[in-house]
Amino acid sequence: MLSSCGGDAALPKPRAFYRINYPERNYVTYDVGCPYTFERPDYSEVVSDIEGDEKYCWINLDYKPFDADLHISYKPIVQEGDFQHLINDAYAFVDEHNRMADGITEERISNSSMDAHGLLFKIEGNTASNLQFFLTDSTKHFFRASLYFNCEPNKDSLAPVVKFVSEDIDYLISSFRWTDVELEVFR
Repeated sequence: MLSSCGGDAALPKPRAFYRINYPERNYVTYDVGCPYTFERPDYSEVVSDIEGDEKYCWINLDYKPFDADLHISYKPIVQEGDFQHLINDAYAFVDEHNRMADGITEERISNSSMDAHGLLFKIEGNTASNLQFFLTDSTKHFFRASLYFNCEPNKDSLAPVVKFVSEDIDYLISSFRWTDVELEVFR
């Protein structure tokens, strides 16, 4: 009984998070007949959004190493009022995370050479989505994306991954271009 109180007693290990091995960054062009093109990391996989609207080139970028998805949607602006409706929707999607967010910051995206402008929303806290953005030329095109992790949100453990993926998203935005592809619009 006295020997059990010795100096080599086993203690439980403190709680820790898994080590994250980040993939090497290489970018490939996504250009498959949609009204837009961009460069994405080659460690992400393009998956058709079967729940979305395929006729509008809705896709997901599956970030398998991080169990995350960047949900991408596109809508053409065809009628008066579409633009304002799409802007309102983008704000509503961000606002859904407001009650769990510690804060939401907006950064303007403006690149006249690509004729795309928009906003990047950084949502801090234990929220389902940490980054969302939209790009538009305000006359014909509206492109929106949101990053979701397929796990219970934990801002402390996800912070390094969000930082890593946000650099890829910044690169996607900087490489983004509209194309001359016209989609058939079903109304």
